[in-house]
Amino acid sequence: EMALCLRGTRINDTRAGTWLGTKDLIPYFEAVYAPFVKSHLDPDILKDVTETAYTTVWGGVSQLFAGLPFHEVATAICGASPSKVFRRYELPTLVANPSIKVFNTIAMNAVRQMYQDVHPDEAYNLACLTELAMTFRRAEREVASPAAAWQDFVDRLHFYQTERAQAIVAGDRPILTPAQESCKQATLCAFELERFYARHPARWGGGIVSVKALAR
Repeated sequence: EMALCLRGTRINDTRAGTWLGTKDLIPYFEAVYAPFVKSHLDPDILKDVTETAYTTVWGGVSQLFAGLPFHEVATAICGASPSKVFRRYELPTLVANPSIKVFNTIAMNAVRQMYQDVHPDEAYNLACLTELAMTFRRAEREVASPAAAWQDFVDRLHFYQTERAQAIVAGDRPILTPAQESCKQATLCAFELERFYARHPARWGGGIVSVKALAR
């Protein structure tokens, strides 16, 4: 639905994505790796190995997709952990793709600068915040099915907050050095992105939203 609204192309709609979508790779990889891990006492070993293999396959396809000469990209990744495809494969490829100029309606160079000069996690966090802003603005404008649009925003916000909280507990969110923090603030200022770090969604670039609308 989001891709249709943006007139975009999803990886799911490519030939490779369509083919992989019809395959249940988990049982396949379980059969392949079971003989190699059967001697381990930990029952979760096979699950971990299988999920890693599955992610690697989709990661390879995603890298090819993210490397295509797109001018503008939009994400649906709020809640993705560091081990998932976007963080491991797509984001670094997008950053290295010179064709991309716009990322979730902001300048792609801002994401590149965050990734290269501050920390990859800060680039991911910016991706999530700008994605939330996009869905918030869409919900504000939605006429046909506003309840579904607001639910989409609320769901993404929940996934984002949950992932960020888990990342802090797991130690996956790095503590920036003074130099990194200074570079981060300089990037936000240079690209006028401070509003995305405000607590209230109405400041993310949308209009004035009522409490009733948010509650909906």
